[in-house]
Amino acid sequence: MNEVKPLLVSAKRIGLEIDEGKRIINDAIQAGKGRDIERAVTLIADARRALDIAFVDFIGKGIERFVQEIRAAKGEAGVGVVTPGLLEAVGRMEAGDYDGAWDTYQIEAATRIGQQASERLKRDVPDFVQEEMRKARSQLLDLKLKGNDLAKPIGILKESSALVKREAWAEALRQIRDFYKEIQRLE
Repeated sequence: MNEVKPLLVSAKRIGLEIDEGKRIINDAIQAGKGRDIERAVTLIADARRALDIAFVDFIGKGIERFVQEIRAAKGEAGVGVVTPGLLEAVGRMEAGDYDGAWDTYQIEAATRIGQQASERLKRDVPDFVQEEMRKARSQLLDLKLKGNDLAKPIGILKESSALVKREAWAEALRQIRDFYKEIQRLE
């Protein structure tokens, strides 16, 4: 029983459904309570096999999907970059270290998700910042028509423009936020 308990905890942690394994373990517990030790030991071995199969299937499918995504995105060269981590995950899985295999695979998946997020940011943030700059300039013109002193907001917007040219998007957005604060103070 001590052999399968950690597997149950691991399955819960990674979100693996193991109904078959749980059923067999419950049968083993009942056999043990009925003093049928031979049947209980056999059932625990069966449960261990069922859990091993479930883990290998679950983690293995995730690794296969990941390799296919890498191949589709970057070709064989991309797979070569992540192969050491994937091989480590597979090795841990084969050794029955399902927690270690899952964690190693998740690090590879996190890297992929991080790269995708970074690519989306590089694609979407510049357009967003440019749109905010356009809105800020428009608001500046409206304030100019009202005759306000615009030296400070103009300075902030110029600094923001310089940051946009350097592609320092986060700093540019901070400057735009400061611009809006200054505009609110003027109104």
